[in-house]
Amino acid sequence: MNTNYQLPVWETMQITWQKVRGAKKSIWGAYGWLLLVAFVFGVLASIAYVKVIFAVISPLVITVLGFGVMRIGIFRALDKPIAASMIFYPIKQPKLMIKLLLFWLLIMLVMLPFVIIGMLASTLGPLLTLIINIPLGIVGIYLMVRLRLGWGFILDKEVRPLEALKLSFNATRHNVLPLIILYVMNVAILIIGSIPFGIGLIWAIPYVLINYGVAYRKLMEQ
Repeated sequence: MNTNYQLPVWETMQITWQKVRGAKKSIWGAYGWLLLVAFVFGVLASIAYVKVIFAVISPLVITVLGFGVMRIGIFRALDKPIAASMIFYPIKQPKLMIKLLLFWLLIMLVMLPFVIIGMLASTLGPLLTLIINIPLGIVGIYLMVRLRLGWGFILDKEVRPLEALKLSFNATRHNVLPLIILYVMNVAILIIGSIPFGIGLIWAIPYVLINYGVAYRKLMEQ
């Protein structure tokens, strides 16, 4: 892996737009499944006898299905066949599901000290809170960017969480700023897409999903 590679932001965006065409049906079909499952769980959670059970299970299932949608975006970026039903792949593969949840837990553990320090700093007064939280926030953003590609390595290659963390750190070296720029651009595209009655989100949401996959592919292949 070439750790000196610089991710070309504009080229990454151009490639992403090209791949949106032909992917919207599968991605929005997957979101249709996600909404249906969320609705069913919502109904079940309203039943008194099983309310507690489904209140716990529902967020977990929705999260795992969300990873399934993310996998569709990655596969589109990798020029692999995609279908709306791929949303259920992580649920059908218990080992993969466990890896995803463990990686999520790993990220939470990495970020936990920052949350604790931030909470403690809030008791020291406004000025000290600001002085402590600014560098704390910068380091936190830096770590989140360095960890972000780990999801791609797990969903694509089904590696273990610690290996995904290592691969993500290697792939994102020297690319923190380009990835932050891409993230800001994605947020801007979602905001712009939501302005005309949300019609633009038909293209914007698939774009954001595929953009992650294109960035992952470019950095992974170097």
